[in-house]
Amino acid sequence: MPRLGRVLDESHHGDGIGMGGDSYHFGNVVTVHGGSHNTGTVNHAPAPDPRPVDPALQEAIDELIELLRDLRTHVAPATAQRIDASLPAVSSVPAATPAERRSTLEAVAGIAATAGAIGDPVISTVRSLMELAGI
Repeated sequence: MPRLGRVLDESHHGDGIGMGGDSYHFGNVVTVHGGSHNTGTVNHAPAPDPRPVDPALQEAIDELIELLRDLRTHVAPATAQRIDASLPAVSSVPAATPAERRSTLEAVAGIAATAGAIGDPVISTVRSLMELAGI
């Protein structure tokens, strides 16, 4: 019967392939050839898939990024730099914490409010995004 799971084989002197006879090893296989204080393993498993993003939320994020790119052309260079600095927290759904995202969205809404009518679509999109994200 095949052995499944993690295997520690300290006596294997063969080819190191991880299967012999009618034994097949699935998952992490560790073969130790002598030595002492052998600690740790290297796991070559793929990283888990990132959390799925709600399509409506992603659409709102994409729209806000586009609006912010347009807004930055109508504001002072220092303000444009603040908009640029906000983009990573706006665009990375799983990476930014809700508190970081809320703070960033409030900051860009404040910038948009000082820009006059050109900032109105940004403010509207920030409201929608905050509602969709539940923040």
